[in-house]
Amino acid sequence: MTIYLNCNCILIIKFLIFFCLKKTFCKKIDLDDVISQTDYLLSIYASTNRKPCLYFSENRFSQPESSLINCTWFKTNACCKRTEVASVFENMFTLNQASEVCMNMMNYMMCFFCSPNQYVWYKDMKVSVCLRFCEDLVEKCRTAEYNGRTIGEIYKDGSSFCQAQDFRVINSNHHCFDFDSSPFNSSSYVSAYILLMMSISQLFLFF
Repeated sequence: MTIYLNCNCILIIKFLIFFCLKKTFCKKIDLDDVISQTDYLLSIYASTNRKPCLYFSENRFSQPESSLINCTWFKTNACCKRTEVASVFENMFTLNQASEVCMNMMNYMMCFFCSPNQYVWYKDMKVSVCLRFCEDLVEKCRTAEYNGRTIGEIYKDGSSFCQAQDFRVINSNHHCFDFDSSPFNSSSYVSAYILLMMSISQLFLFF
């Protein structure tokens, strides 16, 4: 009888120790939030070129697309297809009096769906754009004209511009879609033809 009681006591003690440890461990994870969803995805895909294209589908992954007619800086690893890019850029509205920098930034923003890094900043059916990208774009495009009005007249600031495009504006430089000027530093990306023909896609359908 004594041995039986001792065994029960040992089992109870072991259970209590296990329960306490498990509860403490779970509480620590909940409180510390050791790995966020974005950080978790980064830890998985940061070292590989094959990245999830969440804007399109959980089952699509980035791959080389050498035939892109625009957004060509993503051709070595893109989430978009040539036909998708053509569809976005086929019905455009001309942006007049725009500087080269303005058009480059507009073009880059329009190509967000091609980025292989969209798994970082596309969440809940929304593109999260860095606030500084929105502000810099509006600043550089303030005097550019669309349909007889300037960007500066239409939008009071960068945040209102990006929100009008149904983007989520993030006041951070991390885990959001940001402008990268490096693709436009080469003259091969900016020709007289591009400067004349570059225009704004459906961004301005929200006027």
